[in-house]
Amino acid sequence: MKFFIDQYGCAKNQVDGEEILARLEAEGHCYIASPAEADLIIVNTCGFIEDAKKESIAAVLNAKAANPDKKILVAGCLAQRYSEVLLKDMQEIDGVFGNADLSKVGEALISIGQGERKILAEPQPEAIEAPYYPRTKRLDFPGTAYLKITEGCDNYCSYCAIPLIRGRLRSRPVADILQECESLLAQGVKELILIGQDLGSYGKDMQGIGLVKLLSAILSIKSVFRLRILYIHPDHFPLDILPLMQQDQRLLPYLDIPFQHASQRILAAMNRKGSTEPYVSLLDTIRTAIPDAMVRRFPDSPRFSKRGIAGLARRLRLFPGRGYQSLWIEGESEKKPRCLPKEQG
Repeated sequence: MKFFIDQYGCAKNQVDGEEILARLEAEGHCYIASPAEADLIIVNTCGFIEDAKKESIAAVLNAKAANPDKKILVAGCLAQRYSEVLLKDMQEIDGVFGNADLSKVGEALISIGQGERKILAEPQPEAIEAPYYPRTKRLDFPGTAYLKITEGCDNYCSYCAIPLIRGRLRSRPVADILQECESLLAQGVKELILIGQDLGSYGKDMQGIGLVKLLSAILSIKSVFRLRILYIHPDHFPLDILPLMQQDQRLLPYLDIPFQHASQRILAAMNRKGSTEPYVSLLDTIRTAIPDAMVRRFPDSPRFSKRGIAGLARRLRLFPGRGYQSLWIEGESEKKPRCLPKEQG
């Protein structure tokens, strides 16, 4: 069967899309770069925030409207979270495939080929058991590759639905990650980008392993490449990363640390465990180790604690940065406050 992948969402979902592509090609199906030439359109959806859900649903409707003779398989986070609702309410869909076990994507195509409208969306597992599956094509720039080192998250921030969709934290074994690194580098990849919901939590579900040990193992590979790390929760930032960056220039001095806010009141409402002063200390430590580090400003909040954010931004000499509106997400927390407490002072 000829298939096309319409990709949405984050880098982690992109990696899933690339694995789906590789698995289907290995089973004899043919990836097509144009939906008009495909027999099946796989919409790999995002189900994180309301706008992403609407975008994914619109993509399904548009795909069917533009290609009424094509079969439609809905995959990704929206499929994992709302599988039954999607199949019941959207007659445009021929099948729903979640992200808990990508090895079963071939079964989804068999069902569609037999004319069965079926759901394949299992609960998320407790641990990562299957070894990595080699990705042969990337749905992004050819010289770079995202590499997932964890699944799920244990932070349970009140605004985030990831634990509901992706499950609890599961770390991949170091040997498995190294094997994938070697495979990607052999394919000509020059920059490996490590991703996960919180890289700082890597290894907390395994004994004697952490992010720094993993980075050291990757940097032991004798090859010319760059290594970039994304999203480290500030409460879990391992300071031993800094000397590693100084010792090996392949590890880029790029730090993605989402502080979320400067107000302790709002951090508490977000169910973030940290506070302003430890975050200030962390930034000072980073600047001491890497003097030219650029730290972007905390996301601004137009209604809450604006004075506190502006004052801290001046204190830390932060660069203007991109901010995002915080959105409460359906079902993400039983303790979601109806509103934030009033500003004091």
